[in-house]
Amino acid sequence: MSYLRRVAVGLDQLVNALTGGDEDATISLRTDQAWRAGKLWGRVGCVILRVVFRSDHCREQEASEEAKEDNHA
Repeated sequence: MSYLRRVAVGLDQLVNALTGGDEDATISLRTDQAWRAGKLWGRVGCVILRVVFRSDHCREQEASEEAKEDNHA
């Protein structure tokens, strides 16, 4: 992972932690978890992320997190 990408992920995690989320999770992962839990803000957030990143960013973050967990098991 490049330096700038690592910094961006670190800032993402910092903002997530400052807003009450898990310090190891990104805003995208938190938004996906909220969407799966049926929370309105999660659904809206995933739509916004889909438009901004032009991909299913929330799902990609969840898949990435699952792959990390599988590698650590």
